[in-house]
Amino acid sequence: MAEWLNGATEYFSADGSRIMRDALTQVYDRQTMVGYMEWLISRGTPFSFFFIDVDNFKNINDTYGHIAGDVVLADVAHFLEKMVEGKGVVGRYGGDEFMLILENITDYSEIWDIGHAINMGLTMLEPRGMEGLTLTLSMGISRFPLNAYNFNGVVTLADKVLYRAKMKGRNCFIIYLPEKHAHINLKETREAKFSGMQLCSRAFGHLTAYGEDISVGIYNLFKHIVSYFMFDHICIQDRQRINFDAVYGLAEQREFSYIPRSAISRMIDKVGYANITNSATLNADWQQEFRQALDDQNIKSTFICEITAYDKRYGFIRVDTVKTIRIWQENEMATLIAMANAIGLILYYQKKKLEDLPLSPQVVVGEQE
Repeated sequence: MAEWLNGATEYFSADGSRIMRDALTQVYDRQTMVGYMEWLISRGTPFSFFFIDVDNFKNINDTYGHIAGDVVLADVAHFLEKMVEGKGVVGRYGGDEFMLILENITDYSEIWDIGHAINMGLTMLEPRGMEGLTLTLSMGISRFPLNAYNFNGVVTLADKVLYRAKMKGRNCFIIYLPEKHAHINLKETREAKFSGMQLCSRAFGHLTAYGEDISVGIYNLFKHIVSYFMFDHICIQDRQRINFDAVYGLAEQREFSYIPRSAISRMIDKVGYANITNSATLNADWQQEFRQALDDQNIKSTFICEITAYDKRYGFIRVDTVKTIRIWQENEMATLIAMANAIGLILYYQKKKLEDLPLSPQVVVGEQE
């Protein structure tokens, strides 16, 4: 233990029998970290607690194998130790979850800088033997004694906002603030999460609830989808314009512009969608028009699916994330594709075009600043 935190140095050197390391990652194990937290609490020492989850870790195991998954966990643990060297202590909570304790660091801006550096730094890490794999983390952060006065309270609040970070698209961190997050009931929030089948059914219900007037259905559906998934932005692009423009209340910007159809068409695959996690990876010559359009709007991640029916191509549903990359989840993509297919079929049988629908003003939904 380095001599940078008086409390940490005292705790970790006082009694070696209580200090245990995780066999796989070599960071401290859960029991040791819990003991350290309780020791800090007993002394009234302020600290910040990071609850950290490796995004989509099951997919890594399924794609590369469990041995490769072990390598990822070890690399992430080593990365976290380097990122907080001289500032904090890292431990493994279990599975793909880690704990980070920053003693005597509770200032919001300082915590934000550390969280941002961790998120940005990890995307540059390539795990051994898995070149091309982008790793990301979701983090929930709470503070003692600012947010809670005991161990259970500190962990519960961090768990709440960790879950919110996952719902927000992963690869992000959320610092608990009572004015924003006190209302969250974790049990109710998790139970309210819909399956992919339920989401698709609800989408179809919105689109068909108003008979021939599909525009009202799309407007209400987009409000629901933006709020549920916390998308920064969703819209429909027809051949000439953006329509049904909706943004999330906590999104960092409101203005989005049309992306040329020619640029999008190059990106769409044979299945009818483009899944861009990180615009910085678009380096091929044929991708430059599309990348420039994203860069001009500060868009880091986007998912675009074509609205089609039989031989008719009407336009696109487009979802954007600003400044930070979003790890697109299967249920998100499946819901958006189902929405596009349903809209296409309705337009086909009603013999309408997207251009025939009235222009809807942008709507801001979800939590407000």
